[in-house]
Order: sequence, then C-alpha cells, then structure tokens
Amino acid sequence: MLLLVLATGAMDAACLLHLGVFTAYITASLILAGANLVDSPGSPWPGLVAVAGFIVGAIAAGWLTRREVGRHRLVERVLLVEAALIAAGAAVAAWQGIETGWPKYVVITLLAIAMGLQTDVIRFVHVPEIPIAAATLATVGVVVGLTGEHSERTALLRRVGVVAAILFGAVLGAGLARWEPWIAWATIALFVAGVAVLARRWLAPGASSAADA
Repeated sequence: MLLLVLATGAMDAACLLHLGVFTAYITASLILAGANLVDSPGSPWPGLVAVAGFIVGAIAAGWLTRREVGRHRLVERVLLVEAALIAAGAAVAAWQGIETGWPKYVVITLLAIAMGLQTDVIRFVHVPEIPIAAATLATVGVVVGLTGEHSERTALLRRVGVVAAILFGAVLGAGLARWEPWIAWATIALFVAGVAVLARRWLAPGASSAADA
C-alpha cells in the first residue's frame, strides 16, 4: 500500500504541473473547478473531467472487486488495468501533446480513471493506518502519536511512512516530468504493474505464514 501511495504522489505531482489538475486527490480538483467557475482565469473543465473520470474508475473497481476470485488475483488484475490506462495516457501525451484540445482531456480522463481504480484498491485491501485520504489523515495521526495520544508504535510508523511516501512520490513525479510528462506517466505505469506482481505474491493465501517461517 505504501508503494501505491508513492505512485499517487508521483501521479498528482506530474498532473498538477502539466495538466493543472489532481487526478487522485479529487477534493483539490473540485476546489480548483469551483474556483475557476467563479473568479479564476482557468477553465473548470479539466477539474470536472478529472472528478468524472475518478468516479468512473471507482465504480469499475467496485464492480471488479466483487468478483469471486482470490484477493491477491483481484488486486493484481485491477492494478494491471490501472497500469494499462496510465500507459495509454502516456502514449496519447507523447503522440499528440497535452497543451490544448482533446488530447489533454483524453489524458486527464485516462489518468483519473486509473486513480479511481487505485484508490478503490487501497480501500479494498484496507491496511490499518493507511487511509484513502492518505497525507491529511496520516499527518494528523503522526501529530496525535507524537503527543502521546496513540501508544501503538507500529501505527505511528505506518503514518510516517504514508507521509514520506507521498512526499517522495511527489518529488519523483515532478523530477521525471521535468523532461516530458509522458515519461513520468510511463514510469508510473511500469511501477504500478510491478506492484501488481508483488500483490499477487504477497497477498496470496499463506504468503504471510510462509514469510514468517
């Protein structure tokens, strides 16, 4: 889950820098769309398209995770679909560019659907102390833990890990996007595909007991 949180940070950093929206942190895209509707020089459409794409992805992931298959296989398949969508977005960006017109909105849609899928995977696997609204709630949790209101050391470390993963992912995504944004998205697609392979191995029944042995 921390690897997926890292991918989230990388994705939103690259999208903010080159598309002007967040495709995973949908609260921010809603705020941007609302501000642009009232008194901002930008268009509200990128933010609204990101929100719509995210909803489509979350609905698709909810349907996929209700299938009667082992959890490790479900997570692997959803993440592979996500990686394919991100790769498709990277391909469109490399082929057509993202400055204006329909290619920009196609890329936003593909990436937002992918992030909707990923967010539902995080909810589906449900690792304690790794919330969907990762950075905000985790930061509050770190403060609570440091002030002595939370005695469980493992929970505190998980929260610190979430904040660190988001920050490191954002640095990584922004750094890769300095050359071309599609390079960042192609790298994230490969990264998520790798996490899918790990999910199949580490979430398989008996994997924890085998590792402990």
